[in-house]
Amino acid sequence: MIIYLRLKKSLCHRQLVCIRIQRQKPPAEVQAHDLILCPCAMHMGFFLSTAGWKVNQEMSKNFEAKKVVVSEISEKLKNCMSMVVVSYNAITVAEVTELRNQFRAAGVEYVVLKNTLVRRALDDMGITGLDDVLEGPNAFAFGMTDPAAPAKIVYDFINKTKNDGRMTVKAGLMDGEVLSVDQVKALSELPSKEVLLSRLVGSLQAPVAKLVYFLEALRKQQAGEE
Repeated sequence: MIIYLRLKKSLCHRQLVCIRIQRQKPPAEVQAHDLILCPCAMHMGFFLSTAGWKVNQEMSKNFEAKKVVVSEISEKLKNCMSMVVVSYNAITVAEVTELRNQFRAAGVEYVVLKNTLVRRALDDMGITGLDDVLEGPNAFAFGMTDPAAPAKIVYDFINKTKNDGRMTVKAGLMDGEVLSVDQVKALSELPSKEVLLSRLVGSLQAPVAKLVYFLEALRKQQAGEE
C-alpha cells in the first residue's frame, strides 16, 4: 500500500513524499518500527518507510562495489603494455572458451566491462579519446607481457571467422596513447615477442662468432710463429 502526501516545502524529496507500508494492513495499524522520520519534513510530522532507507543502503553498497571495479580497471591500465577494445556479437560459448584459453596462454587478460566504469577509470588516469568507442557491448584485452599479443589473437579470430562481424576491433591503447583500428592491425602484424628475441640473439651471436673465429686464428698464428 502506497500513500502520497504533497508537501509545500521539502528539500530532499522536492514536493512529494512517498510512504510505503510494507505490511498488508490499513494505515491505522502501522507500527512505529515500520516507519522512519523524514529529516526534511520532521517539523511537519511526516514519515517515510524503512524501504526507502534500505534502498539507500543498497545504493551505497553498489557505489562502493563500482569504486572497487574502477580501481581494478585502473590497475590493469597502469600495468598493461597494450589494450585492445573489441565489440562482439553472436559468439558461441566454445569460441569464447577458445579465445580465453589463447589469451591466457599469451599473458592477456580478456574481460567484459561496463563502459561507464571503464570511462571513469580512463578519466581518473587522464586518458582521453576513447569516449566514442565506449558504446554498446565491448570486451577489453589487456596485454600484460607482450604488446602485440592482444591484437594478434583478436585478428587471428577475425580472419578465421572471415570477418563476419562477430568480433570487430574498435580501438587500442598503448603507453597512454589511443590507437586507431589501422594501428591495431599493424600491431597485430608485428613479429611476436619470442621471434623478436630470437632475432636479437641471432644478431648478437653473429659478431661474437666472428670475434671467436678471429681470436682463434690469431692464436694459431702466434703459435706458428713461436
